[in-house]
Amino acid sequence: MAAFLFQIVIYIIFFGIANGDSRVVNSTAGSIIGHTTSASFGGKTGKVYQYLGIPFAEPPTGQRRFSKPVPKAPFSSPFNASTFGKGCPQFSFYLQQWLPGNPAQSEDCLTINVFVPEAAVTSSKKYPVMIWIYGGAYVIGQAGIYAAENVAMLGEVVVVTFNYRLSALGFLSTEDDNAPGNFGLWDQRLAIKWVHDNIAAFGGDPHTVTIFGNSAGAASAITQALYRENQGYFKRIIVESGSPFCPWAFEEHPKKYAERLAKALNCPYGSSVAILDCLRKKSFEDIINNAIVGSQDEKVFRAEWVPVKDGHFLSEKPTDSYVNASGLLNIDLLIGSNSFDGAFVAILALQPYLQQLMNQSFTNGVPRKFFEETFIPMFVRDIAGKDDDALKKLLIHQYTDWSDPDNSQKTLQSLLRLSADYNFYMPVLRVLLPHAKYANHKNTYVYEFDQRSSFSQDPTYLTGANHGDEVPYVFGLPYSMAAGMHYEGGKVAVAEMDLSKKMVLMWTNFAKSGNPNSPTATTAGVTWPMFNLNTEQYIYLTSNAISVKSHLLPGRRDFWLNLEPLLLDKILPGHGQTSGGTPIVG
Repeated sequence: MAAFLFQIVIYIIFFGIANGDSRVVNSTAGSIIGHTTSASFGGKTGKVYQYLGIPFAEPPTGQRRFSKPVPKAPFSSPFNASTFGKGCPQFSFYLQQWLPGNPAQSEDCLTINVFVPEAAVTSSKKYPVMIWIYGGAYVIGQAGIYAAENVAMLGEVVVVTFNYRLSALGFLSTEDDNAPGNFGLWDQRLAIKWVHDNIAAFGGDPHTVTIFGNSAGAASAITQALYRENQGYFKRIIVESGSPFCPWAFEEHPKKYAERLAKALNCPYGSSVAILDCLRKKSFEDIINNAIVGSQDEKVFRAEWVPVKDGHFLSEKPTDSYVNASGLLNIDLLIGSNSFDGAFVAILALQPYLQQLMNQSFTNGVPRKFFEETFIPMFVRDIAGKDDDALKKLLIHQYTDWSDPDNSQKTLQSLLRLSADYNFYMPVLRVLLPHAKYANHKNTYVYEFDQRSSFSQDPTYLTGANHGDEVPYVFGLPYSMAAGMHYEGGKVAVAEMDLSKKMVLMWTNFAKSGNPNSPTATTAGVTWPMFNLNTEQYIYLTSNAISVKSHLLPGRRDFWLNLEPLLLDKILPGHGQTSGGTPIVG
């Protein structure tokens, strides 16, 4: 015991000199040494204690690869939590768009980070907790991008971020008990449980926890809420542009990808045992670099490695009835999407097709021809599983500006709206509407983010917010995103800084009370109304003015939730839920 205390003293002396104030937390995970940083944002400055890179699981290597995570044994000596842990293995090219340089990766990546405002250290009361799940289509992302000191300081909440396994290492499935899949979801769940068990030692309230995330992180937040054994671990979720209903968020036939990966790495692929035995002996670099195994049509709107039906975490494909009977209805929900959410998916997925048009001017009818002869048919095949002329004509009719049908810019915007509706907006509605209808005594709040930032590098025809554009605003425009989002060197307008401040306060208010308007005044200029099926009010977020609107995109919503399923059921009897879900009126 004396030696143990001596180690703590040495750590405090050394790191107190090198990195500022230190603080030791004694938790059930062991003794953890945090270090302070100064945060200045939204007209406020304060101290934040950071506990970075804390392992919450044993390394998922060897026989633990393609298995559920094993909780980390308590530390036998003080753990110096001074730096972010390495990212989980992923395709580096995509990650470096977010985190330029050469981000370090390791299969020993299951680490957690805790950001604690000074008030939570000096007060006897416990502070609300917000757990962030990063997005990235389940194939890219890492917690080190999301420095959360501005949120913790301004909002006076404890913020937690963590890594989870990605790509084939996180979501390979052989569709049997040998590798049922969803290992990344189990990583998330273990991190959430770690917070429940340990966060009180850091000053956080384990009974006032909010899960929030963007894209795949948003879909994951809902999926964690659907998992009944998580009940009691959190009471609210914030969903930013994602849902388990997104076409890219669930795979019905995952084994084919496991077999293709095995074949690419010269492994036997006749049985699950043979596949796993061989893949567990390969380097993670070999697995990640060979993980793009889908055909062009298969990969147009989705990655190969995503959540699956595993018989435990997900007992079935997410359906309307599944959501209506789930634990999701027992928690508060703040949910929304961005005006041009579909741009990221469309541009990334269609890159091979667009490459063929590089030598052509994207004017003089080229966008119209591409839209009708390439883009719409791909959507039809993805929706119906085959070509269908009636559905093709219906989509063309719905997404054509008939006042100026040959306008190239309007055609490109229609293309992006179709992508947004199919990939994000309608899947979000399929969670929002049941929650508003059936979640008695629980709060439902809705937003649309429509800010095209002054530092945006998107093409000019993208006049609103691209997918993920809200994330730096939610995090208080932190240094960790500056290079990837191109706002380094003071490129943020004053109005954008103010919008970010308001959003941080609204998000953290919701985490505290279930109401984004209080307890802290947001200076938004309006009161964010609760969503209900009569008025359908939501808040519209831009730097010009925050306002309250009603009935978000009603024509497009009615098309996808009512008309399209009826037509699809005519094409494929019994498959009317494939994209839009069961018809919803109101």
